This record gives sequence, structure tokens and C-alpha cells, in this order.
Amino acid sequence: MCLSWNYFHLFVPDFSKQRHHTSRKEVIDSCFIHAMLSEAVFTMIISIRLDNELENRIQRLAGTTRHRSLHWIIREAIREYVEREEAIIEQFEQEALASWESYEETGQHLTGQEIYHWLDTWGTDKETVVPPCHK
Repeated sequence: MCLSWNYFHLFVPDFSKQRHHTSRKEVIDSCFIHAMLSEAVFTMIISIRLDNELENRIQRLAGTTRHRSLHWIIREAIREYVEREEAIIEQFEQEALASWESYEETGQHLTGQEIYHWLDTWGTDKETVVPPCHK
């Protein structure tokens, strides 16, 4: 369920602005609803355009294979993508930190020019191996 705080303000009465008598139960119920909303996990609605082929494939997957809704399949695909990308970024950051720590300890390195020269050989008849690190 997607909740919007402003949406619920439309439906939850603000008893402080009412002139007529409000029962104690109505006030307590309203406070309870506000407390529940403050603890709720709000979600975001996103519209995406899918071509017919992809939509049909997802519908087939959702209905016949997984017995899940189209929205569930899409949400899970996005969640898995985000988790995978976050893991890649985390791994890259850890490798970069480990490389920096190794450089600080040993002083061993390659210059940018050495890396570019090595990369320029990729895919050619003169492709070379990684040059050795030096101080």
C-alpha cells in the first residue's frame, strides 16, 4: 500500500479546527491513526514504459511461473539490480582501499602513463602482460 502523508491528512480529521463537540474516542482514534502513520514505511510510485514484448514476458512470468503480480516481479527485479550494483560499488571501494593501503606500506605502483601504454596494446598483435610494479 502506498501512503502519502498529505493524502492521509485529507482523511484524518484535524479536531483542533472543528467547532462542534468531538468525542474523546474520536480524538484518541485520530491520535492512534497519526501514530500509526508516523511509524509506517512509505513507498514511492514510479511509472515506467514497457514495450509490449517485455510486458508480455513479465506477465507470463508473473502468472504462470511465479504466481506473483506484475508489480511484484518488477519490484523484485529493481531490488535485485540495486543490490547487485551496490555490491559492485562496495567491492570496487574495498579493492581501491586495499590498493591504497598496499601502496602506503610498500610504495609499489605503476604510473598512469605505464597503464595507458599497457592498455594500448590490448587487442593488438603486440599485446603485453601487466608491467611489474616499482617504487
